[in-house]
Amino acid sequence: MEIDTNNLKKYFAEYLGTFILTTVVIASIAGDFSVSTAVLASLTLLIFVYTIGNISGCHLNPAVTLGIFSLKKIQAKQALAYLMVQLLGGASAFYLTRLLDISTRTTFSSDNSALMGEFLGMMVFAFGISAIAHRAVDDDMNGVLIGGSLLIGLAIASLFGAGAFLNPAVMLGLGVSSAIYVMVDLLGAVVGFQLYKLFNNKKDQNN
Repeated sequence: MEIDTNNLKKYFAEYLGTFILTTVVIASIAGDFSVSTAVLASLTLLIFVYTIGNISGCHLNPAVTLGIFSLKKIQAKQALAYLMVQLLGGASAFYLTRLLDISTRTTFSSDNSALMGEFLGMMVFAFGISAIAHRAVDDDMNGVLIGGSLLIGLAIASLFGAGAFLNPAVMLGLGVSSAIYVMVDLLGAVVGFQLYKLFNNKKDQNN
C-alpha cells in the first residue's frame, strides 16, 4: 500500500501551525509582553501563511476549514482530517504548556452582546480569507490580508466583550469549554465565506 506523502505533509503542516499558534496565544496571555495577544496571534498566522500556505493552505482553524468546505474548495475527507489534526494541535499546546507550568486565566462572557461580537469578528476574519479563496488578491498579499483580517476580527470581538477566540482549536488549547462559542465561530465563518462569495458573484456578473 502506497502512502500519500503529499497529504501527510498537509496534515503535519496543519498540526504544527495550529500547535504553535495556540502555544503563542497561551504564552502571551500567561506572560507580560509589550504587544497584545491579538497582534502576536496575527503575526504568527501571517508567518505561517507564507511558510506553509503552499503546502496545506494554512487553515490552522476548524472554523476556517468548515468555511472553505462550504465553498466546495476542499473535499469532505480532507476537511475532516484537517479538523482532527487542528484539534490535536490545540490539545498538544494545552498539555505542553501545563507540563511547563504555564497557566492562563481566560475569562469570557456568554451574554448576547459578547456572542454577537464573536460572530461578527469571525465573519470579518472569514470574509478576508474568502477573498483569497476566490483569488481576488495577489498571492504576495495573502499573509497581510489574513493576518490583518484576524487582527480586525479580534478587535471587533473584544469591543463587544467577547472572548475573542475566533478559533475552536485555540479555545481547546486554552482549556475553555464553551459549545456556544464554538457554534458561533463555525456559523460566523460560513457566513463570512458565503457573504464574500455573494459579492464576488455580483461583481462577476456586472463585468
